[in-house]
Amino acid sequence: MEQIEATVAQQLLQSNRFELKYQIDEQAVRGIRQWIRGHLVQDPYMVRAPQDFYEVHSLYLDSDDLVLYRQSTEGLKNRVKLRIRFYDDDPKSPAFLEIKRRTTGVIHKERAIVSRDAAERLLAGQMLTENDLLPKSRDASSVSALRHFEQLVRRMQAGGTYYVSYTREAYVEPAGNHVRLTIDREIESGLYDQGENLNVPHRRVETSVRRPVLEIKFTDRFPDWMQGMVQTLHLQVQSVSKYVAAVQAVKQWRRLA
Repeated sequence: MEQIEATVAQQLLQSNRFELKYQIDEQAVRGIRQWIRGHLVQDPYMVRAPQDFYEVHSLYLDSDDLVLYRQSTEGLKNRVKLRIRFYDDDPKSPAFLEIKRRTTGVIHKERAIVSRDAAERLLAGQMLTENDLLPKSRDASSVSALRHFEQLVRRMQAGGTYYVSYTREAYVEPAGNHVRLTIDREIESGLYDQGENLNVPHRRVETSVRRPVLEIKFTDRFPDWMQGMVQTLHLQVQSVSKYVAAVQAVKQWRRLA
């Protein structure tokens, strides 16, 4: 996929929001597509994609004893994830340093958009500066996110651990991003080797999450029409952690290898 403009990427980020997850089947996917007509449109990533989905790759950072992984497996209400997200192997494409923090059901995200080279230098232990941010994303919130990301990395002595890769359908409101709906499939995991570059993992393992994962993200209140969709399609909220599934899949693969 061609390089995504920083301004578009920032529009897709809501700082504080609610997030509901569901594991669904393909029949439900077809029903969801019918429901969202007139309410949501394809997000800019899908508009640019050659197919009706695009690939997402995230490298999760964690401590040597995987403290952030354990926060999720232990079901802590307040927990954090650190990841570097990217969309292809093009060295000219940006990388997104993301902090995802859950506080009693509310999701707070911080994001800094940097060059691929800067992300790789960070993984190698170097500190970044404001000049490593893409020119169109050097606003106060991005600078704050970069500093906070590096603080957490230093505090936990975190490094690259596991990749999570999947395909995504994504839809947003025609005007604004108060509501976002995504459908993720083919969730796979790859092991990160310390010192390597940031790459789409070529050796991937299928995770235990085999069905499509629906995520509904919204600010303020759950839209009435979405409540009707969930009730009509008999969707049940479930806890789904791609990072947890990725760690467990690779550990199982290494035991059997």
